[in-house]
Amino acid sequence: MYSKMELLDGAPLQQDETAMLASLQQTLSEDHRLLMAVRNGPYLTLYRQADYPLANKVLAVMLDRAPEHPVLLKDQANMRLRLFSKEQKRDDIKQLIADVKHHPESREQALQILLTNNLLDSAADLAQQYLDDLNSPRFDYLAMLALYRNKHHDDAVTIALRLLHAERDGDSNLDWIATAAGILVSENHITAAITALNQCAIADSNHLKAKFELARAYFAQDPQTDRVEQLLPKNSNDPRTIDLLARSCLARQQLQQAQRLIAQLPPENQADTLKLELARSYRAIGNLTPALAIFSQVATASPNNAAVQREHVGMLLESGQQQSAIDSYQAWLNRRSDKLPNDFASGVERIFNSPCSHSVPRYRSDWIFNTLSEQGLAPADRQQFVQQLNQISDFDHFLLDWLECRPQQQQQVLPYFNGIDKAAEVLKQTLEQGNGAIVAAAHIGVLFGGPVALQAGGLPATWVASVPDLGDNRFNGALLTTSGNDTSKIGRELIRSLRDNKVVSIAIDGKVASSRVQLPLLGKSIGISDVVPRIAWRKGTASFFPLLYWQDQQVQVQLNPLPLPVDGESLEQYCQRWCQAFMACLTDYFLQHPTSLRGTGGFWTRLRT
Repeated sequence: MYSKMELLDGAPLQQDETAMLASLQQTLSEDHRLLMAVRNGPYLTLYRQADYPLANKVLAVMLDRAPEHPVLLKDQANMRLRLFSKEQKRDDIKQLIADVKHHPESREQALQILLTNNLLDSAADLAQQYLDDLNSPRFDYLAMLALYRNKHHDDAVTIALRLLHAERDGDSNLDWIATAAGILVSENHITAAITALNQCAIADSNHLKAKFELARAYFAQDPQTDRVEQLLPKNSNDPRTIDLLARSCLARQQLQQAQRLIAQLPPENQADTLKLELARSYRAIGNLTPALAIFSQVATASPNNAAVQREHVGMLLESGQQQSAIDSYQAWLNRRSDKLPNDFASGVERIFNSPCSHSVPRYRSDWIFNTLSEQGLAPADRQQFVQQLNQISDFDHFLLDWLECRPQQQQQVLPYFNGIDKAAEVLKQTLEQGNGAIVAAAHIGVLFGGPVALQAGGLPATWVASVPDLGDNRFNGALLTTSGNDTSKIGRELIRSLRDNKVVSIAIDGKVASSRVQLPLLGKSIGISDVVPRIAWRKGTASFFPLLYWQDQQVQVQLNPLPLPVDGESLEQYCQRWCQAFMACLTDYFLQHPTSLRGTGGFWTRLRT
């Protein structure tokens, strides 16, 4: 007979299988109180070593002595799912979930079993059955994991918020709270995560996981905050901690410290996004050689990442490698062109007759829908609304692909536009004043319809975009690229175009010259450049807000005039009045044409909740 300590130390495992099982039977027959010592010793050792057949035999010995023991029944369910065929597992899962309906107290056990065996579909189904019930914190925690891992993000966020607002039993469930906060941060519910973690006094605790999630939340809210450095240990070996510290250093222009941190990371833990931030920091101080080396490496590894490819081409141009830029850009165009249909109409039909693409991140579509609901404008069918939002966003990106890859076939897009002539007439009348005209946009609507409308309207124009300009006249000399250009050069080119009495089209929530101001938009704050009113004040140039939205199977094109400066009005007064008028137009567009909000680029990339 073995003692309790001998069992916990796994002494029976020194014997052969037959002798071990016999000795365990004898031990339990002489003292049934050693049951949990057998479980926590020999059984769990074999289970953790993945020796499931032998572990199952030890389990059978224990069940022979205590066939109704709840812990052993849980172990038995786990073991069956480890050992049996898919068909048998399916039957066991059905039985497990059926038992839960009759015995609610076993919900946690069932969820744990399903999660342990990575049966995420079944775990998520079980979690959703009790989503609105008053559950224990442990069940909510397991349900949150099941739903999040199975990509039911909305439901997982609902439970995460519930967990964070539940009463705490000391520090016993800080792990759950940290995990819930981490899900909220990942889903861009930044403020809720920070509030909940601060209510738990995490900053003053020794709980590293919770402090990491608080630091991550603060960084998501403001990349230049010094709280990341205050919260995280400097000598950590944890790759996620080192990564976040490095990003914080880069955001605060602490390049050398960031380099040292990145060097501590194994190559497999050096994320492409972190490498690109390092490259941009090199570029900002004029050190182009290491910046280009990083961009070339990431661009090669990410051949279909549009933002990376554009920035790489811009880096090549900035480094004076014109031919390499041309070759790289052409190779990228060829890859995109190969995916395009033979005609534009076929591509449009495919977009609007395909399942939702999810090109708009879900947290943004959630915010749009929730904001509309708060305004009393909730769409009747949420799923259909999200699908239309994504389809119209996809149309805009498809339009850019067509313009870049098939410039000789641009006429095919014109049947999908309505109102160009009327808008063009307004701009032509404005140009008669000789001061040019500015179309000031944001990243909403069919953004890339702007250059189509300008060209089709026969207007002399310059449009600003991140599309690389390789001097191939792809856009009839109208493109002013932000790729590879510093903001001061962009500003000079804008002035030159207006001096030449052209229409300048620019999205002022992107990478443009002049200062950036933060303004409210339906409960959020977004940044826009005030370059347009500053130019308009000096030159007396008229400006317009464009409305390009999808309706009746076409892009509807309209212009709203923005205010001109009045006599005696100072620059700062006019900038404030102009920006308020711009935001009023943006707000009206949001509420009137929500499915055409695009949801990508510009201010959307900095949108936080």
